Amino acid sequence: MLDLDVKKRHELMDRLGQLMFDWEEAQRKLEEEHRDQLDEINKLKDILKKDIMLEQQSDKSEKLEIKYSKGRVTWKTNWIEGFALGHPEFGLMQYRTQSAPYVSFCLREEGLNDGIVYR
Repeated sequence: MLDLDVKKRHELMDRLGQLMFDWEEAQRKLEEEHRDQLDEINKLKDILKKDIMLEQQSDKSEKLEIKYSKGRVTWKTNWIEGFALGHPEFGLMQYRTQSAPYVSFCLREEGLNDGIVYR
């Protein structure tokens, strides 16, 4: 298990942040160089997305697979949990699951969105 001191962690974070910025800059340059291809890709994606949404089913060809997914259902968790805890006779808490914690990375860029850009 790593136990980095704050200084070392910040050094690693700054190095990763710089690598991520450099990668994104390279991607921006590549996108500029291939603007026509990207425009065609986006146009074709829009056409196919609309068609797949109408059909409401996935499809695949020799070179591409397009997945259709139903919209995600969400519940007002606080209300449901309050009801479940208030009425243990229904045994609703046995159906509750919680995923593992996770870590996400957000690049910090001075001058934009209070210094934080989410990517």
